[in-house]
Amino acid sequence: MKRIKLFYLKYHLFFRDLLINTFSFFIYIFAQQLVFMPIMAKWLQPEEYANFVIYISLFSILSNSLGNELGIVSQVLDNHIDFNKLLHKISFLSFFISFIALYLLHFQFFEILGLSVCVFFSNYRLYASGFFRKNSNFLKVFILNIYYLIGILIGLFCYYHFTVIWVPMIFAELISFIYVYKNSDIFDGGKASLSRKTLRIFYSFSFISFLNNLITYLDKVIIYPILGPLAVNVYYSTTTMSKIVNMVINPLHGVLLTWIKKDSNTNNLIKKFILASIPIMIVSILLSIPFTFLAMKILYSQYLTQSIKVILPVSLALGVSVGIAFLKSLLLKFVDSNILIKIYLLYFGIFILLSLVLSHYFGLTGFCYSVFISKCILLLEFIVNLSKCKEVSS
Repeated sequence: MKRIKLFYLKYHLFFRDLLINTFSFFIYIFAQQLVFMPIMAKWLQPEEYANFVIYISLFSILSNSLGNELGIVSQVLDNHIDFNKLLHKISFLSFFISFIALYLLHFQFFEILGLSVCVFFSNYRLYASGFFRKNSNFLKVFILNIYYLIGILIGLFCYYHFTVIWVPMIFAELISFIYVYKNSDIFDGGKASLSRKTLRIFYSFSFISFLNNLITYLDKVIIYPILGPLAVNVYYSTTTMSKIVNMVINPLHGVLLTWIKKDSNTNNLIKKFILASIPIMIVSILLSIPFTFLAMKILYSQYLTQSIKVILPVSLALGVSVGIAFLKSLLLKFVDSNILIKIYLLYFGIFILLSLVLSHYFGLTGFCYSVFISKCILLLEFIVNLSKCKEVSS
């Protein structure tokens, strides 16, 4: 009984944070992947939806590489460092990059403007999630995602009547932005200047995140000219449904970043993470296969026949991705950023080569296996470099 009490006292806050963060992530996934994108897939023509998927890929690359990565770096580095000024700069940068990219992709002017504003606001939402976690305000992350869901629902109602493609996202991001503005000091004056060392760390991590997200979302851009818009829609819908399994693992990653600095034994920490990643990957794969099939049947029934052929490689890739995300927390803490950049550049090169060759000979199925194989190589690189850190510390 005494041991149980001690265990509760030691870990109850961790599990409370994990539970709240899990529900928070579920709300976000529900809003974007179970409500917004399936409805848009039914309302838009296949070619229009494929173009919208390309935009969502651009949106994710920019916001995850900038605002989201800055939030992660703020969790990993010194709490006294103020990242707010840098956040404002990268938000404007993401707006201009999005504007230019969408112009080159031949979107209409008001679509370009509206969708670029969405990218601008998304940096604040994603950074704020990391900002709240850093301060152990996981309840605020939950409320933020509730507001995001409300914005999506209002926006879909408006889109149904006005058919303006960027309306659902602008409502979601604007309402989230208002909540962040009222419930954080992100817009207050900076308390501490950013050193060159801190900036270099962020730029390194941001570049790593850019490469990672580029590979994650560039796949649709590669598929489009080779296999056509239908293949883009099938691949996007299948991978999206498989990634919902991440709603169990992703919150754990966010909470671990907050708690990871409390464990001072490097050797034990690395060993436990590597061993824990194996059953987590296996469970993710076993959950993903039936869940993806059922989700496709319910939400993307128009693509079910084509998706059956790729559910297995997509689920295998998902399982490895979960392991990669799980171990990335340690890499950010223990491995030099220059080594990480080299790892991701190798991963990027292998992925591009495999995807072009296998998709040419085996179509969409071959492309999906190229994703799985390249992710296996990335995971192996993670484990090798973490094992080196373990040897040095022992």
